[in-house]
Order: sequence, then structure tokens, then C-alpha cells
Amino acid sequence: MFTKVLVPLDGTEVSTGILPYISLLARGLKMEMVLLSVVNPAMVEELEEFGTKAPMREALSGVSLKTPKTAGERTPKRRAEGPFFSQELENAEFRVKGWLTGISDGMRQSGLQVEYVTKIGQAANTILATARELGCDVIAMSTHGRNAIGRGMLGSVADKVIRSSTVPVLAISPERAAKYGTPGRPMTTLLAPLDGGPLSEKTLPYIITLGKQLRVKVHVVRVVDTTVPITGWWADPRFFEVVQEIRNEAQGYVQEIADRLRTQGLQAEANVLNGNPAGMLVDMARNTPQDLIVIATRGRTGLSRFILGSVTEALVRSSGDPVLIIPTGD
Repeated sequence: MFTKVLVPLDGTEVSTGILPYISLLARGLKMEMVLLSVVNPAMVEELEEFGTKAPMREALSGVSLKTPKTAGERTPKRRAEGPFFSQELENAEFRVKGWLTGISDGMRQSGLQVEYVTKIGQAANTILATARELGCDVIAMSTHGRNAIGRGMLGSVADKVIRSSTVPVLAISPERAAKYGTPGRPMTTLLAPLDGGPLSEKTLPYIITLGKQLRVKVHVVRVVDTTVPITGWWADPRFFEVVQEIRNEAQGYVQEIADRLRTQGLQAEANVLNGNPAGMLVDMARNTPQDLIVIATRGRTGLSRFILGSVTEALVRSSGDPVLIIPTGD
């Protein structure tokens, strides 16, 4: 299930900052690592200034982060043809390979199985195609506020990868990943949000594998949404009674899931929360030492609402924790 992870790198500290966490995960799961940089032919001339962060980032991601030009300004066209263009492209790819060689060599010295590959093309499509080509069963992408291999998490490159990927995508901020830079820093817990439906439960095989191999405790959690008023509902004398019935049903559900995980040899705890699902899960993630959040999302139809969509986005943007997004294909 977890044998090879693809790690797209765009030449910035934001992208390479996740490597301590991915390295720890790779050791625990005995995964091979594949580092990938995508050179966009339309931006190849930017690599002439190799070593400065902005040109490197734009050339590898294909997403310009520069301030938009005013109406009176014109952006010069970059060459994409001509007798010397192929040589320029080859030189650019050579410089990127040198950069990846340094990173991968250092990681191999610590005992990791690491290879690297460079590709020419558009970032998102090339990331997805490379994952399929190399048989990678997870893609790990860096997030940093609005930065994620270009513009923003759940937008631009990362958005397309998450929406279109048929394998899980791990989103993690470099700040969080840096906490795992110290040798021996163990993972301890995993947060498993479920909404009671069959789609969210498709995360369970992944949770069982991660729990066993990483030896972490699993927090199974369901949020009872009490934030959407219904006409006359709040005035109903049975309101609190009905809410308690819903909580009891939710408690029985998460307890059954936790018991199922315990039969697999895992440590598992059942949790029921009241309130807005996104806000409550973000607060729980911030206030407890979660090392990984595992959540499902719909596949090519895009992010769904409720627990499979808006909650996923909130956890990625605001929890600060690594989030493993499982495509359900539905």
C-alpha cells in the first residue's frame, strides 16, 4: 500500500522543507523516495539565473509568482523554439539534475532509498503522469500558507493534483516538517475523522497499515454538526433530547470503529465532538499532538462538501498538521 512516494520539488526551501518528515515516514513504512523536478520549457530562460530562488521556482513550477504587470507593461515572450533552444533546455535540465543529485546523495547517506528524476512539461500533469509511470502509491507536496509548488494549496498545481490523483496525496507544511529534523523524533498519533458514511470509511485500510507500521495511536473522531438551524428547531422542546440521541449514535459508531481497529492490534480512542465539523477538527488537531491526519475526498468529481471537502480544505490550510488525502474515486 505504501511502497514508493513521489516528492515534487520546485527549487525552494518551501518544497525541500518537508523532507525531514517524509524521510521519517519513509523509514517507518520502508518506502522508496522519488524526488521530481519539472522543467517548464516556457520558463527555461529563467534558469539562467540558477541559484536565485524566484527564477528557480518559476522555471520548475511553471507558475509565475511575480506581481502582475500594469496595463502599460508588456511581458517579453520566452523562446520556445529556435536553433539554440534545445541546447538551453538541455543545459537547464542538467543544472536541475545537479541540484537533485546533491539532495539525494545526502539522503542516501542516512540510509534512505532515494532516486530522482527530471521531466519537461507542465507541472501538475507531469507530476500525475510520473506517479503512474513509476508506480508511486503516494504523492507528498509541500504547503506553506498560499504556497504549494507555486500558488496555493487547493489551487493551481496542488489543486489539480489532489483532484485528479488516483493515489493518496500527503500535504504538509515545512514548519511542521522541521519538527522531525531531530534524529529519533517519533510519530505518536493519527487523527481519523469519519462522518459515518461509507466514503469516509475508505480511509480505514490506510489507517490500519499506518497504525501498524508506525506504531501510533489512532484517534477516531466524529463531529455532530449542531451549527445549522432549522426553522422552529431551536424552539422545539425536544431539541436537546434529539441532539443527545444523535450524540449517542455517533458515540456508538466511533466506538465500533475503534473496537474494530483494536482487533487489528492498534491502540485506538473514540471521540465525539459538537459544533462546526471543520472548526472542531482544526481545534482538535491544534490542541493534541497529531502527527498525521487521514481523511477521504471524492475523486475526479472534485472536493465534496461536508467532511469530504470543506473539512479537508480547512485541515490542510489551518491545522498545521500533515494531511493524507485519500481519493475515493466516487
